[in-house]
Amino acid sequence: MLNEKQIHQILDFAVHLGREMLESGANLERVSITMQRISKCYKLREVSMTVVNSVLFLSAQDENGINYVRQEAIPVYGIHLYKLKKLNVLVHKIIRDKPAPGKLADLLYETLITPSYSEPVQLAGYLCAMISLCRIFGGVWQDMLVAALNTIVLFFVTRWFSREKLNRIISNVVSMFFCGCTAILFTKCAFAKHLSAIIITNAFYMIPGIQMVNAFRNIICGNEMNGIIEMVKVILEVVTIVAGLYIACLVFGIVPTAFF
Repeated sequence: MLNEKQIHQILDFAVHLGREMLESGANLERVSITMQRISKCYKLREVSMTVVNSVLFLSAQDENGINYVRQEAIPVYGIHLYKLKKLNVLVHKIIRDKPAPGKLADLLYETLITPSYSEPVQLAGYLCAMISLCRIFGGVWQDMLVAALNTIVLFFVTRWFSREKLNRIISNVVSMFFCGCTAILFTKCAFAKHLSAIIITNAFYMIPGIQMVNAFRNIICGNEMNGIIEMVKVILEVVTIVAGLYIACLVFGIVPTAFF
């Protein structure tokens, strides 16, 4: 039978694991199922998880009916699929081996030491993806060069905004404004040929696709409130992308639909 200290260790591990999974791109349903499986593995009952305004609440009950509650802030939702994969592997290992509660924190710490690709490698991947998308959308080599230039700017600017913890709505408007200005300028100079291909390509860099999928999945799987909140955030981010482009068009005194 677990003592109180061990229960605290299990819940601390579960809430930290849930936060890391959410920050890495997991959806609420998957995180909730994971927490329930870990808690049942250690014979905890009545496990429930709620995320409200980027705060995670976790509650569970021991064999004596005593309730325990944990709260954890989730500062930023991001995407780190390799770390998410390692966390999933850790969950399966814990359910299979059921290590002592005192070892859970160390296991999680070892898992979180996940190397990331260097910035040059990440940038090269983004450039290959964006140039390919621009070609798919009908761009010629000049358009692909402009899209690549905007991708380089977006890569470093978004990282700076992230480090400075600038509001995503403001960063989207600023980023798309500069991308729009660059694309329009090169188009007016008769270098770029298809403004639409450049704009759509760079918009794909900024659109929160995985968050959109997670929002739909939360709504479908019963987490309607969180799904709706996430969907509203996604819609706001998309609107700010459009707003940044619209402001760029106003600066150059053109009708936004003129090039589409």
